[in-house]
Amino acid sequence: HGWLHYQTDAVPRQDSKSRKPWQKPHQPNLTATDKAYFPPGDPRAGGHRHRATGDYNAWSPPQ
Repeated sequence: HGWLHYQTDAVPRQDSKSRKPWQKPHQPNLTATDKAYFPPGDPRAGGHRHRATGDYNAWSPPQ
């Protein structure tokens, strides 16, 4: 962050040991592959959406 904003001349290292515990390992972009992610209910995943519960009223502008 500091290097991008010209606050330091130290370039960050890829193998930096300052990895935070909440950081996850990098995963490649799987878009357009057979391992692409589709959320539940997406037809491409073979799922079906849950039926509407009827607790939603669509807004209509006043006439």
